[in-house]
Amino acid sequence: MPFSWWNRIRFRVLLAGLVLTILPLYLLGAYHLCTLRADLVESTKSQNLKAVEEVASSVWLATVSVTDQMKLVATTYRETLLTSKPEEQERILYSLLQQVPVLEEVSVTNQEGRELTRVSRRRVITPADLVNMHGQQVWNTAITGQTAFGTPEPGVDGRPLLAMAVPIPDRKARGPVGVLWGEVSLRGVMDHVTALISLQRATFYVVDRQGKLIGHPDFSSVLLREDLSNHPGVQQILFNNTSKQAIPLQYNLPDGREMLGAGKVVEGLGWVTLVEVPMEEALLRLQQHTRQLLLFLLIVVALVSVCGYKAAEAFTAPITRLSKAAAEVGRGRLDITVPERSTTEIGHLERSFNAMVRQLAEKARMEEAIRRAEKMAAVGQLAANVAHEINNPLATLAAYAEDLADRGQEEGWDYLVQSGTLEQYLGVVRAQVERCKTITRRLLDFARPPLGETGPADVLTAVKETVALVSYAFHKKGVALNWEAPSIKPFPRVKIDTSELQQVLFNLLQNALDATPAGGRVTIDLFQEAGMIIIRIADTGKGIPAEYLSRATEPFFTTKPPGQGTGLGLTICHHIVTKAGGNLTINSETGRGTTVSVTLPLASTGENIAAGEGKEENQ
Repeated sequence: MPFSWWNRIRFRVLLAGLVLTILPLYLLGAYHLCTLRADLVESTKSQNLKAVEEVASSVWLATVSVTDQMKLVATTYRETLLTSKPEEQERILYSLLQQVPVLEEVSVTNQEGRELTRVSRRRVITPADLVNMHGQQVWNTAITGQTAFGTPEPGVDGRPLLAMAVPIPDRKARGPVGVLWGEVSLRGVMDHVTALISLQRATFYVVDRQGKLIGHPDFSSVLLREDLSNHPGVQQILFNNTSKQAIPLQYNLPDGREMLGAGKVVEGLGWVTLVEVPMEEALLRLQQHTRQLLLFLLIVVALVSVCGYKAAEAFTAPITRLSKAAAEVGRGRLDITVPERSTTEIGHLERSFNAMVRQLAEKARMEEAIRRAEKMAAVGQLAANVAHEINNPLATLAAYAEDLADRGQEEGWDYLVQSGTLEQYLGVVRAQVERCKTITRRLLDFARPPLGETGPADVLTAVKETVALVSYAFHKKGVALNWEAPSIKPFPRVKIDTSELQQVLFNLLQNALDATPAGGRVTIDLFQEAGMIIIRIADTGKGIPAEYLSRATEPFFTTKPPGQGTGLGLTICHHIVTKAGGNLTINSETGRGTTVSVTLPLASTGENIAAGEGKEENQ
């Protein structure tokens, strides 16, 4: 039966080589990737913390730098801002706008909150535009002497502006005498922040206390006043707003993306700064390493497969030769040997195999010699029977020859020819000669060596000829031999050599005759069952004791008296039947007889047809 690819040693050796080579590399690679992933995540978190610190610091410094400039002007020009003419006040305020590019508008108010002067980068201010700021929270805080910041609000053009105010101190330090008010463009502040920091793959957000976006590299999002109060990162920062330090964050956005971030609250402003990087971008290096590892593994697999295949082929070639040789031995070839090339265990196996084959060949020769000896013993027994059988036709020939000679002298040969007497006598002679030829042919057919083939054999013919060979011995002992040809036409053939089948039948019938006393009976039955032909030979002899039944087919075991058997008959029968793929079973009961059943496989349909055609040609 051919081996499947899985059962081949070559495949298993190759597979073992691949596993032993790739598995450690895979495990090391997987460990490296896991370590690299953890390192990349930690590195990204560290970079995010540093970046959010920079963003928060830059935002705070950008606003503080504006208030510092405003404080400097408020301190330096406090009297001018409150008491000089509007033209002089405007000059000072325009100078402040020029020094601080992020300032959009600046105004000065007196102690009661009334605006004295206002200047703007983008519009013309008229006296009607001046208002009283008393009561506004930012102004109220500033008039108490503190720097105050408002809430980002959209300006006239929609851009968010941040109101901030610084007190104008009294020269005599008796408290503020006015307030310097400014409105700062958050876009300018954020542009300044963006220019100061480098975030690479990260994105930053600045969110006011209400969760409105006020700072982002894409300022169009700021103009839309996006609400980020539900952003998971912003919520985590607000939840931990008691911490003055930047905190690392890891969260999933509503669209399922995993983010690595960091956040911090800008002290003094209450704004939330958030820096985030998508996890997939943070792990880009991991993806590159994974691709490189897979490519490396593929190269290793290819190299190991080629080298492993060659190594496996070299390793398994002797085993393959042994396997093929063993298959040939299994088919009966005992002249085969394998080269003894290796000095390893395989070489020892090759030498052992050759020694085994030689032993099997010797055993086969011995068995064949034993079978021949047993068969010759049977031929000897048959020869005695044949001598008795052939006596009758020879006696008839002698009597007719003597009578013919006498009548030829007395009546004359011409008369015998003309009267047809000579032809009659010659017919009797021919008939008796044919009878002698038939008897000797059966003996020769039985004695010929087997052809070593597995059939097909004609069971009916084999039984008929074997019965004819032993019939005289049965008649002489007074044992009835009964058999009836089966009704199946034509009767199927079996896969066994005809000569060997006759030897089996002869041995079994001879054993039955030896075990059956005079007046007994031996019966032969033939029938077909489940694709097999069964030949059953039953006698009414003394039977085999139960304790000996299991040993009946052992070599040299016999229950016959010394000198009346070799103990090899049933052994040879069992060997012949088993070799043909059949089975031999013995059932016996002491005092009631023995039944031997020979089961043989049917020949194939093609073999039956070919055998039938050959028989017709011979006829």
